[in-house]
Amino acid sequence: MLKTFTSLFFILLSLGCLAQIKVYKLIDSSKASDINYEAIISMKKQNPGVKLLDHVFNTLKGKYKVYRFMASYTGISGMSNEEKEFHDIIIVKTNEANKVIDAYMYNLDFSDPPSMNAIYRRTSKNIYLNDKMSISDFKFTRPHYFDSEDIELNEKAELSFTKYSGLSKFEIKI
Repeated sequence: MLKTFTSLFFILLSLGCLAQIKVYKLIDSSKASDINYEAIISMKKQNPGVKLLDHVFNTLKGKYKVYRFMASYTGISGMSNEEKEFHDIIIVKTNEANKVIDAYMYNLDFSDPPSMNAIYRRTSKNIYLNDKMSISDFKFTRPHYFDSEDIELNEKAELSFTKYSGLSKFEIKI
């Protein structure tokens, strides 16, 4: 009986771990800013990696508030078939009432060229940025894609205004 209970406990524990959703934590926010659209459009010339935070997903002067969020998670690399840490970013532009004007989602570690195939852009209308917001509210879709079956981003994740703490190991300027 104890052996059955112990086995059941570990099965339930592992299911609980699998059911956890990805959390995008706040890297920073900038007032009087805008998204660097030119860098995003020319991203296909960039190599993948967290350095894209400063080279593509940085902000410019503008009239909006721009938030950058990052999620780190462990997964299996399609290239090496080994477990590795991945990093996804969401950059969100809002007005003064926090109404979302524009947003992008990208896996910073994406390595299949061209990089534009891995970027998603929000298609939702009339949403407001808030803590614990589901990223499905953005209705992210790929402007560039491999096949029509893989246009929408289908993942369970949420945004959090909790500060992201893993940036120091990347040695990037924020």
